[in-house]
Amino acid sequence: MFVDARKLEQGSVIEGAVCIVGAGVAGIALALEFMRRGIDTLLLESGGFKADEGTLDLNRGENVGLPYLFDDGCRSRHFGGSSNCWGGWCSPLLDQDLAVRDWIPDSGWPFDRSSLQPYYERAHPLLSLGPMNYDVGSWVSAMNRADVRRIPLHTGQVHDVLTQFSSPSRLGTVYRREFKHSPHVRVLLHANVVDIETDLSGQTVLRLHVRTLSGRQFVVKPGRVVLACGGIENPRLLLASNRIQPAGVGNSNDLVGRYFADHPRIALGNVRLRPQWQRNKLYDLKFHYLNKAVSAHGTYVSSQFSLSPAVQKREGLLNAQMWFSSILAGEGTDAADALGRIKNRMHGRSYPERTFLGDLAQLVRQPAHAAGYAATRILSLHSLVRKVAIEIICEPVPQRDSRVMLSDKLDALGMPRVRVDWR
Repeated sequence: MFVDARKLEQGSVIEGAVCIVGAGVAGIALALEFMRRGIDTLLLESGGFKADEGTLDLNRGENVGLPYLFDDGCRSRHFGGSSNCWGGWCSPLLDQDLAVRDWIPDSGWPFDRSSLQPYYERAHPLLSLGPMNYDVGSWVSAMNRADVRRIPLHTGQVHDVLTQFSSPSRLGTVYRREFKHSPHVRVLLHANVVDIETDLSGQTVLRLHVRTLSGRQFVVKPGRVVLACGGIENPRLLLASNRIQPAGVGNSNDLVGRYFADHPRIALGNVRLRPQWQRNKLYDLKFHYLNKAVSAHGTYVSSQFSLSPAVQKREGLLNAQMWFSSILAGEGTDAADALGRIKNRMHGRSYPERTFLGDLAQLVRQPAHAAGYAATRILSLHSLVRKVAIEIICEPVPQRDSRVMLSDKLDALGMPRVRVDWR
């Protein structure tokens, strides 16, 4: 069931066997699991069912490292979390991603790829993905199309990898009905945890102090607590909960907020393709994303290039994925941006700072750019492709001093805003 926390009685005390803070991908996945096992669960969400300016403002803070956008447009703060604005790209981590690599300081995890396998298999139906199969060749064979072909990579130093797309991917919409009728999960909307109160040892959570932007305050007494607020809000909340432990909850080793990482996405240059590869949709972002031509088993897919583990070790490199991105007629214009927002709204994404009518007006002002861009995307008119760019997403080196900290400034709830130093 859903509860508007703004309507709770001031000073209420709410109890639950499990309290999950954050109704994004992780929070919803866990709440569904507890729901189906009949476990009494509280799911606290900062926002409502759609974006609003007051709640979005809670994401904002200071950027003191590399230029980095981490508030508007990059994170979503309403029911469904980041699934409201992500592209739905899904692929499992590889063996080398989790291994200790002696050429990368602080690399390695205390488990291997096989430990994650059963959880990947359970995540597939949750995200509406296809079979647990990431072999590029078998998917290309299933598609059986002349315009979807693998580029031969004979040396083995470079190989192609597969991505599946989650569609539909807006978890707050897909599972809203289940939560509405669940007798086991109470979803508290507009509920912002501002402090984690522990016992004197700092090992046991006693209460969560919760506020709404309307001024309502109440307390949650949980049996267990799960923080599912993401890589920025989790450390922010832990660091700000410093009444018992001055350094913040769980921060006795000064690690909370450190090793903050994101994957840089870089445009490297352009490529000229031979005629037989110019209409190949498999590796081109503009032609494979949610394209029925590049799908099988009811699932959209794409492929990217990656260096083999042996090459990464020999050259002292980290993992990365590279693909092609056609530059289309009209791309980069205000009209093309407006078309992109209109399409994304159809997939559930919201733009509080933009209006639908305003985007339509932009198309009218630049009809040639709008028509050229739309024709290329919708009709796959490769004759309107101006050039083909190379893009890459890189795995970053673990950096202890790349971190999430607290600002001296406060938000509307009285919490310290976040300060991000991305390196």
